[in-house]
Amino acid sequence: DEWADVDTFGVAYLASSPNVAIEEWAVRTEANKLYMYIMVQGEIMSSTEVDSFFLFVDSDNDPNSGYLVSGIGADYLLEVDGWDGEVQSTALKEYGSASDQYDWNSWVKTDSLASAIKGSQLEALALMPSALPASSKYLLQSQDNLADPTYSISRPVIQDGGVLTILQEYGPGVSEADGTIPLATSVATLRLRLSCEGPSGHIDSIVP
Repeated sequence: DEWADVDTFGVAYLASSPNVAIEEWAVRTEANKLYMYIMVQGEIMSSTEVDSFFLFVDSDNDPNSGYLVSGIGADYLLEVDGWDGEVQSTALKEYGSASDQYDWNSWVKTDSLASAIKGSQLEALALMPSALPASSKYLLQSQDNLADPTYSISRPVIQDGGVLTILQEYGPGVSEADGTIPLATSVATLRLRLSCEGPSGHIDSIVP
C-alpha cells in the first residue's frame, strides 16, 4: 500500500451517508503529477445514485484569485463522479473567471483523470499544467446527489502540514442555557478542545 506511510487528514463536517462519509484522505505531488487518495466509511460509489468527490487546489495560496471556498481561492478542481460500483466520469478543471469568485459555471474542463476504486477507497491522478508549489492548499468535499444531499468537507490543508483545530466551549461554571456566570471567587468559564490531523507536532503553551 503506497499510502500506508503517508500522513492523512480528516474532515470538518462528516456526511451522514457512509458512501460519502470521508474517513481519511491525502494528496501527494511528484513533478506535475497530483495524486489523490480517499477512504470512506462505506463502500465507495456502490449505490445507483451519483456520488461525487471534489478536490479544490489553491496553487498560488491567494484567496483573492480563483473560486472562493472555505477561505481559499481554488485555481484547479479535480472531480470524480460514480455509481453502480464504477467511476463514471472524471475531470481536471481550471477556474476561468477573474471577476467573480463564486461562479461555479466558470470551471472549465482541461483534462480527465486516471482513477480507480476498490471497496472503500478511491485513488486518482491528475497531470497538472505545471508542478504545484509546496505552499499549495487543498480542500476536499464529497456529496451524494439525493433530493436532500449530504456532504463531507475538510479544512484547507497543505500537503505536508499538520492541522490544529481548537474548539471553544463554555466551561463547567457557565450556564449553557443563558450564559450566566455565578458570583464566585473561582469559576471555570472556558473549555478548549484540541485535535490535530496530518503530521504530529507539539504545543508549548496557550496564552489567554
